[in-house]
Amino acid sequence: MSYQHSTRFHGIKNARITATLLLAIFAAVVAVPGMDIDACASASIRIGVLAHKGTDACRLMWQPTMDYLGEALPGRQFDLVPLYFDEIEPAVKNKSIDFLICNPAIYVDLEVRYGVMRTMTLRNLVGTQIVSEFGCVVFCRADRSDLRGLRDARGQRLAATKQTSFGGWYMALREFRSAGIDPERDCARLVFLDTHPAVVRAVLSGEVDIGTVRTDTIERMAASGEIRMDEIRVIPGDAVPGSQSTFPYLHSTRLYPEWPFAKIADTTDELSREVTVALLSMPADSPAAMAAQSGGWGVCLNYTSVHDCLRELRVPPYEHYGQMSWSDLWRQYWSWIVAITALIIALLGALLLLRGRQLAVMMVSGQNRLLLESAGQGICGIDINGITTFVNPAAGKMLGYTVGELLGKNLHALTHHTKPDGRPYPNHECPIYMACNDGTVHQGSDEFFYRKDGSAISISYSSRPIVDMGRIRGAVICFQDITERKRTEDAQRESEEKFRLTFNFSPDAVNINRLDDGLYVDINEGFTRMTGFTHKDVIGRTSLEMNIWHDPADRQKLVQGLRENGFFENLEARFRRKDGSLLTGLMSARIISLKDVSHIITITRDISENKLIEAKLHQAQKIEAIGSLAGGIAHDLNNILFPISGLSEMLLESIPPGSPAHENIEQIHKSAQRGSDLVKQILAFSRQSNAQKLPIRIQPILKEVLNLARATIPWNIEITSHINPDCGMISADPTQVHQIVMNLITNACHAVEENGGKINVELKEMAKRSFDEKDELPFHALQSDRYACITVSDTGTGIDQALMDKIFTPYFTTKTQGKGTGLGLSVVHGIVKEYGGDIRVYSRIGKGTDFYVYLPLLEDFKDGKDAVSITRKYPTGCERILLVDDEEPIASVLQMMLERLGYHVIIRTSSPDALADFKADPFKFDLVISDRGMPNMTGDQLAMELIAIRPGIPIILCTGFSSEKDERHAKDMGIKGFLMKPVATGDLATMVRKVLDDVADSVQVHESGQVDAILIG
Repeated sequence: MSYQHSTRFHGIKNARITATLLLAIFAAVVAVPGMDIDACASASIRIGVLAHKGTDACRLMWQPTMDYLGEALPGRQFDLVPLYFDEIEPAVKNKSIDFLICNPAIYVDLEVRYGVMRTMTLRNLVGTQIVSEFGCVVFCRADRSDLRGLRDARGQRLAATKQTSFGGWYMALREFRSAGIDPERDCARLVFLDTHPAVVRAVLSGEVDIGTVRTDTIERMAASGEIRMDEIRVIPGDAVPGSQSTFPYLHSTRLYPEWPFAKIADTTDELSREVTVALLSMPADSPAAMAAQSGGWGVCLNYTSVHDCLRELRVPPYEHYGQMSWSDLWRQYWSWIVAITALIIALLGALLLLRGRQLAVMMVSGQNRLLLESAGQGICGIDINGITTFVNPAAGKMLGYTVGELLGKNLHALTHHTKPDGRPYPNHECPIYMACNDGTVHQGSDEFFYRKDGSAISISYSSRPIVDMGRIRGAVICFQDITERKRTEDAQRESEEKFRLTFNFSPDAVNINRLDDGLYVDINEGFTRMTGFTHKDVIGRTSLEMNIWHDPADRQKLVQGLRENGFFENLEARFRRKDGSLLTGLMSARIISLKDVSHIITITRDISENKLIEAKLHQAQKIEAIGSLAGGIAHDLNNILFPISGLSEMLLESIPPGSPAHENIEQIHKSAQRGSDLVKQILAFSRQSNAQKLPIRIQPILKEVLNLARATIPWNIEITSHINPDCGMISADPTQVHQIVMNLITNACHAVEENGGKINVELKEMAKRSFDEKDELPFHALQSDRYACITVSDTGTGIDQALMDKIFTPYFTTKTQGKGTGLGLSVVHGIVKEYGGDIRVYSRIGKGTDFYVYLPLLEDFKDGKDAVSITRKYPTGCERILLVDDEEPIASVLQMMLERLGYHVIIRTSSPDALADFKADPFKFDLVISDRGMPNMTGDQLAMELIAIRPGIPIILCTGFSSEKDERHAKDMGIKGFLMKPVATGDLATMVRKVLDDVADSVQVHESGQVDAILIG
């Protein structure tokens, strides 16, 4: 502790001693002799005890002491009050206990703050050893040879008891810091447990590396059989004096006095003496001492070492030690200061009363001067020549002079010689001095006085003439330093100007309305830019009159929030511009006071563009989710279709063409192929892949869409169709054509769903020259001569002519939220235009709407409607193939296909089994075919394992769903082929032969058997 801090601390102590003496003197002066103070013993005496081991353990240890006191002091009842760490201060503060037994750190804090006074010190007993001091032991497991000193704690896990535990933490923390270790910074982890035994158990279990507990904890646990002493190794502290080597318990720190027995401030001295005598007389072998594991109580020790420890750690009551300021002094000792001041005043009053009339006469004679000198205003008296004849201390302090430096000087020449702009200030122009000339009162608040150091202060002043016998003898000047007030006023004006600039130039709309009637008081330029309403349009009117709110419920929500909280943040609402268009705004409002009148200030940001971007993002996320779902469905459907397609294909090869069975199986094979094509369409649609234009017929697509629509639309909507079977072919992506028709039918369904109605779908072939010449939208931009015309008509509500130009705009919709995104017609329009076609819409309100889609026909293209042709001339071979697929039906079909081609096939339905077979003889197989999506080990993982065992082994992956990225990844891994389920025999035969032929030159033949290829399905 520095000398400065020591002096300050002892100064405070001296102040307390002085205050105590003054209190005693005052009591002696004013006390009335003969007055008795009767001490009433409480029927129940409450003794609080720190329950650092828990409430139950506390009662077992200390209840016998209560019983002993009850027997030793007949007529008094003693109650035990177990208290946890955080319960002790409230108990002392609220005076709910009379005595307290706690650790030294808690006692010292309460001694400083609440006047708790110790009377005895506990004599601790472990085995046969009785001591009145204790310390802390820092320890680790005996097998931790790396922990030799406190500095070795860096990077270790450290456990202690409560953060306010003196023996379990503060003592150790002092030694750690003395060794240059900050546990919170340097240890890997610092934890605080509830009890000392819990810390020991945590160290022995390996949960932490180092523990700190109070001395005797380890010895007691060893005596009770909980632990063995040879399991523990003490880590010595650097600052432990050698003189403490006689201390009978394991310890790593300096020693400190044991727990004190203390009385609360309001506990009477008589009761304290009785309890102290009784406890000091308690034998060491009494049941009470044995239950408390002590040797009884001894005389009170010196707790200065505890103060030193807490002061060094900067913990209560020394958390602000060394940082004392005047404000701290007032905050911590205001009661003493007030008491001392009150005592001084009281003593002065007592002295005045004793002196009687003599003092009263002296006070009356000096009253005027005392009033002048005590006044807070500066007061000066000048004669007719401006020479200062009187100055009170306040005036000297304001001007920076002593009273002696001002007396006899010309006040104007000394303090008022220059105008604020720097020009000289003649004496005859001085308004303060004019009172001596014209005999009138002059006052103002726009003058300056100059201080001794040359700085200027703003003053408000009053100059009154002194008149004696009708003659002006001089003037009295009263002035007040208003520099700070001027600064405040200037700052307020500057703040108002900043607010005005912010208000005017904010890009957001800002408006101020009166709270009581809602009238607009002011708006900024941002309000006009956002809404189109000018200052002239809105001032003196309300938002309801202006019809600004699109939904009145939003306004009600704002009003309700302001009533309940005084503010409302981030209200999203739609507003109507001056031109009638709508915008979406994010509004925040707050009630403010302007000239003592309540107003509402509102800030609104236009987030219309953000909402549009949000809608686009939401749509993209939905499409992405659909894509993920479609991928999973595609994989499962292809696995189901594969056996159907493969078996039907093989049956067609073995049954003579023209037979009924051949025709039936041919239909099965066509259906399987159609299912596979449908899966591809779903994937193409969900992944938003690039369109692949093919010569297609529209009729099957329309029939599919109609079947799907009839299965999903409400019962009160009728769908009819007129499809020309002879309509020619177009060049288009089937999925996109499906998308066009489905979007148009969905729109029609929404138009008629409320009241029911009809939807009609037509397909016909048209020549360009047959288009209606009276059509107000000419067809001259169309290039082809013949078109397929798809018509979707409904008997719904129709479309307003004012909206006809907007229906193909992205994200434009008239439907309620959740009914549409505004993308359907935009997508349709984009696809049709990409194909060189056109789309037209005709609508009448209340009658319905007709959409016409024109797509150019292919010229001289013949529609091939041949039956399924199964090519029997496939590449064959005789190599050995390992086939891996967890779906047994698929594996069986693939095996039959390959064996019909001449290959030798071994099936494994488990990746680990296949890997085990391959490891046993890597050159047993020529090719591996494996499914990609399998449990336990995927086809990709299996392929990597196989290649690691035998580099260059030919592998084909077979899957029900993949992307270009998957195929590139497989190729980079060294996989030679990639097949999509369901696999046709021709595709399988071609791929297997190609892979085997490509690697034939690089495959190393093993003498006992070579592997030609591996097919992974």
